[in-house]
Amino acid sequence: MTADPADARTTPRALQVPVVLLLGALAVYFAASFGYALGPGMPAWAKWGNWQMFSVAGHSNSALDAELELDGEWVPVDLETLFPSRFESGPRYRQLRNRPGIGMQVLADSACDRDPRQPTAIRMYDVHWPIVPGEDPYLRKKARRKKILEWRCSKHAPRPGGVVW
Repeated sequence: MTADPADARTTPRALQVPVVLLLGALAVYFAASFGYALGPGMPAWAKWGNWQMFSVAGHSNSALDAELELDGEWVPVDLETLFPSRFESGPRYRQLRNRPGIGMQVLADSACDRDPRQPTAIRMYDVHWPIVPGEDPYLRKKARRKKILEWRCSKHAPRPGGVVW
């Protein structure tokens, strides 16, 4: 009886059981060390299993808020509805929020054009709030709000070139 070449294994038969045991031990180690990731007093053996990229929560969260001036009154606006995350919608506001100066001006000018209520001005705010372990990270408790830009919709910012469908 000859072995089928299509059934050839990449791991030699003598190493299959040790490899499965090693992978199981690694899974148990990472699961155990992850249990210490968000709490105080992490033991020394768990440090390698808590690589920050995957298992340690940040200390704060941030968002970009905006208000439109409509008939002399400032009204909050949802930037997600003005700038939907679809390929054909053009530049995303999340990409522009990290670019001070001209990037924020382009975003404010685009928001003025996209809102159907025809606002006269827009204010952009950078909002930061601490993340508390065990709570929803999007609850804005103790949020600090800083005005980044106030833009008159009568002004125009230079837009990036190219075709937007």
